[in-house]
Amino acid sequence: MEAYKIEVTDPGGAPGYDYYAIETGLRIREDRIQQSPDGEILQSTLLSDYREVDGILYPHRITISVGPQMLNGTVEFIGFNSGMELSEFE
Repeated sequence: MEAYKIEVTDPGGAPGYDYYAIETGLRIREDRIQQSPDGEILQSTLLSDYREVDGILYPHRITISVGPQMLNGTVEFIGFNSGMELSEFE
């Protein structure tokens, strides 16, 4: 899959890269450098299985690779302010 690679800098000044699919414009990957006791390591996050929720596409499958470890996650539900009253924000 072809993608645009964009350099980003987090609020703490650490550099990273975001990748956006050329065909869809959706973010498909992000790479960040994390500090560890052994030095810097690359953390890659893969985003896929986009589904529409209230008119916005959200990834429902997330895979995070940190060094030799890999974590897989699946989003089961996305909700917005469900069951909340406006008065809770006062």
